[in-house]
Amino acid sequence: MRHCLRSGSHVVGAQITRDSIAGCGKLRETVCNHFLRPRFEMRRFRFRPWLLLASLALCSIGSSNTFAVDVEIELSSGDKVRGPWDAASGETITIGQPPKVIELSQVTQLRPLDPESTGVPPAMEVTLVDGSSIRANEVTADGSTVKVSPNRQATMSFVLNAVRGIRFRPSAANTDPQWLGLFERELRSDLLVIHRGNAQLDPVEGVVLSIDDKMVLFELDGEKIEAPLDRLEGVILRNRTETRTSKVRLEDINGTQLVVSRMEVEPAGESVRLTLGSGVQHELKISQIKRIQFASGTQLLTRQKPASQTMSPYLKTNVSESLFDAWFAPASEGDDLSAVAGGSVEYRVDEGFENLVGSVGRDPSSEGQSKIKIQIAVDEEVVWEQDLADDSIVGFRLPVTGARRVKFTVLPTPDGDVGDLVRFYKPRLLK
Repeated sequence: MRHCLRSGSHVVGAQITRDSIAGCGKLRETVCNHFLRPRFEMRRFRFRPWLLLASLALCSIGSSNTFAVDVEIELSSGDKVRGPWDAASGETITIGQPPKVIELSQVTQLRPLDPESTGVPPAMEVTLVDGSSIRANEVTADGSTVKVSPNRQATMSFVLNAVRGIRFRPSAANTDPQWLGLFERELRSDLLVIHRGNAQLDPVEGVVLSIDDKMVLFELDGEKIEAPLDRLEGVILRNRTETRTSKVRLEDINGTQLVVSRMEVEPAGESVRLTLGSGVQHELKISQIKRIQFASGTQLLTRQKPASQTMSPYLKTNVSESLFDAWFAPASEGDDLSAVAGGSVEYRVDEGFENLVGSVGRDPSSEGQSKIKIQIAVDEEVVWEQDLADDSIVGFRLPVTGARRVKFTVLPTPDGDVGDLVRFYKPRLLK
């Protein structure tokens, strides 16, 4: 025996049980007592179909939108709409009572009005090739599957090829540039990244065989090594990061950021079923969502017109500044930015972007070997600085919320020359 619950545009069949119709008043209690007693007791009563239908009608009316979570939607026009979130499809969102259908092309952001409180984010972070990053309490892996256990959520399972890296330790100022620099590389083998006592990261090439709650089983030159987690920064797999980006990005209260290709509001209205860029499905309570961004969340700076480009060589020349700038100022090369020592380039930051991400190292074609200083400024204030003395690549992830401009500068040292060529790898703004 089945009945229907209607919520927005969803109609879902549900099995009648004592729990499903409890609490509907005396009329429902009568139905429960009449139809759900053991068979030998049911013989004492006459079957009354009208009584069942009336009860189910009351249940249907009372359950409509009962648990839908109130959210706020921000539109591209700047207007904001509030109400219970009833439904979502690939093209529209349904919100409010009476239901209002809004085209996704008009929506820039959605957030719950009363999300759950946030605590300390889990230390582990799993990054997928589709750009998702998941904060996890526990991560395990074998030769084909990686299982990720987020805080207060169901375990997620990914094929090994969907995972780019796993960081076991929390982010730290003295290790972030090294970790992000390794992460941006194109790899021919997996990396086991050892955390040394002096906060130096030592990458070792090999193959990750498995991961449990205590150690990583790693193959190095044909020999299997058990590496304790407490001595590692993490592992980076040779799987390449995908360049395509989804227009829908979800951030939860734990700091997890998911690239979403599809989402559906569950019939009860309390949770959403997400399909990630990797194809994995995951159910998440709406109250655990911090926000959902519907506009494109990534902007490659090399595809934008610079606000300014200049070149100030350490060695003075008779060449005019304008001509020198035209010849040697930083320039885009695909998704990357190349710059000679003495060059600087500045870009405008559009509203809504929150982080500047990328990595930098000496260009592989560079003949210079002297020390170079790299500076990144946000609204004319230097917020990041690193010295490049060898061929290492260092990464950066800097907050830019509310900023108007970001500036990259390559400074020569006294032994510098114009042969000191630097490459910024995929500098980009993220929402």
